Amino acid sequence: MRFASLASGSRGNALLVEADDTLVMIDCGLMRTTLEERFKAADRSPSDLAAILVTHEHGDHSHGIARFTRRYKIPVWATPGTANGIEGLGKRSSLNCHRPLTIGAPARGAEPRWDSPADPQG
Repeated sequence: MRFASLASGSRGNALLVEADDTLVMIDCGLMRTTLEERFKAADRSPSDLAAILVTHEHGDHSHGIARFTRRYKIPVWATPGTANGIEGLGKRSSLNCHRPLTIGAPARGAEPRWDSPADPQG
């Protein structure tokens, strides 16, 4: 599994996570053009993404998602409350933090354990 931070902080958050052949971005808090530059610097393309997961609706986590996903047609996963709080967000899939989510190849070792938090949010 590989990680690449495209941005982290109050001005915007975006994290790439790659496992096997699946690339996912967690949060999309930058403008589309800035994200495109950061993808290029990471030697990746937005079209490589299998999905975007949004942790919550605050602007530093979701600011650029509406334009970015319109341009690249990338599936968005968010809880209903988060999705409803993002203006202009089109089609999205509902994420339930209490159920497993598989994007790409099935995850290995992703089963909940007895010591797992009751309500982790990312």
